[in-house]
Formats: sequence, structure tokens, C-alpha cells
Amino acid sequence: MNLQLGIAILFASMFSFTQAQEIQTHKSAYSPEETSAKLKELLLSNSFSIISSINHSDAAEKNDIILGYNELLIFGDPQVGSLLMQADPRIGVDLPLKILIWEKDSKTFISYKNPELFLKLYKIEQQKQIIDKMQGALEEIMETLKTEN
Repeated sequence: MNLQLGIAILFASMFSFTQAQEIQTHKSAYSPEETSAKLKELLLSNSFSIISSINHSDAAEKNDIILGYNELLIFGDPQVGSLLMQADPRIGVDLPLKILIWEKDSKTFISYKNPELFLKLYKIEQQKQIIDKMQGALEEIMETLKTEN
């Protein structure tokens, strides 16, 4: 019985480690609200459309659950996303892109799934140039949010 538990824990930790590698997390130099406002501005200036914003904190509060600031921004560029979906329609599971703005211990963080993972996951290596541009835009946005202007 202990061997089975040990194996289960090993596989769970391997899965968790793999999942952690997929998520890019950066500390913001701003409050959650400022980060959200600046992020929306940066996304729009980089030709992304903001499709939706989900405030997890509000939903939790309505259920008497205390959750720090937690906002999910859903955004994309239909011209780019459509090309990727032509290559493999299943990428629609991960598109449009999402960025989570969250707070822990009075610090603001921004997390998103690394688009480079889509190349192998959906076997769309021929779309590497598009994915590289997506990742480059996200990295540029993160650098802006990591330093105060």
C-alpha cells in the first residue's frame, strides 16, 4: 500500500512540475488595479482585442469565500488566432489567450500560458513564426509591467 502511495505522489509531483513549467509568472511593479489598467492598455496598443475580463475575486466573495485580487483577461487577435486554428482547430481550446492578474502577500503577479508550448502540443511547428511573435509581444508587455515608469 505504501509503495502505491509513493508512486502516486511521484507521478503527481512530476505532473505538477510539468504544469508549472508551462505557466510564465512575473511580478508586477504596480498594484493589481494599476496592473489591470496598464495591461489592458498595452494589449490594445499591441493589436490585441480584449474579449472578456473575469473577476474571480468577486465570484468568490459572492459565495463567502475570501480570495485576493484575481482577474482573468481573455484577449486575442482574430487574424492570428484564425491562422493557427486553420493549422489545427484544437488550438481553440487555448485561444483566445489568457492572462491572470493575481495578488499574494501584498504583491501583484501576472501569469500566462507560454504560447511556445502550442507548437508541440498541437503539432503546428510550421506556425513557429506566428507563435514567436505572440511570445515576443507577451514578453515585451511583461517587461513593461515589471518596472515602474
